[in-house]
Amino acid sequence: MRDRDQLPVLAAEIQAELAQLEKLVQKMSARAGKLEGEEAIESTALRLHNLYTGLERIFKLVAAEINGGATESVDWHKRLLAQMSPEVADSRPALISEVTRKALEEPSCLSALGSKPLWL
Repeated sequence: MRDRDQLPVLAAEIQAELAQLEKLVQKMSARAGKLEGEEAIESTALRLHNLYTGLERIFKLVAAEINGGATESVDWHKRLLAQMSPEVADSRPALISEVTRKALEEPSCLSALGSKPLWL
């Protein structure tokens, strides 16, 4: 875990990642409804993958630097989500809700969230 005086560096790393994710979301929004068929599906799938891996990078940073480490087990994706859903007293708020954690653990996560993403 980083010393408290190094937390601004972690915050800057997270902000940089969030800026990249925001650009990705803007691109997805700009293309909404402009592509059709297989091209639309492939483009959306790639961008969703990029969005999720960007969030994963943020979660890994938090797990390593605040939670004390990310797991290396076979089910590390599920464990990482589990680490990000509770608040850690005196350290950080929950990064995702319990509803989001459960939805992301499901194969049909978009339908579990109960809403249609704006880029579809």
